[in-house]
Amino acid sequence: MNSDTFINGITGLGLTKYLKPEGPGFFVFGGVGLAVMQEFTGGEDDSGFGLIGGIGYDISKHCSIQGDIIYTNYAGEWQSVGVRVTVNFLAF
Repeated sequence: MNSDTFINGITGLGLTKYLKPEGPGFFVFGGVGLAVMQEFTGGEDDSGFGLIGGIGYDISKHCSIQGDIIYTNYAGEWQSVGVRVTVNFLAF
């Protein structure tokens, strides 16, 4: 409520390639995202984008570990690079 900006649009697209489709094995993935910021005060819209890439390993069915590198850039004003490691469990 005290800010003069908000996100009015965010979208992304990613792709994962399993090197061994059945059973435990490695996979690689990547993606791209876009966000659009609009000022309440009637200023110009700004936009930013992000990239992600990484590698993972299926430990067992529905369980994996992965490492990511994430890059973001907002309106050319700032950018960041992050590293993330996660353990994932998919329940369905």
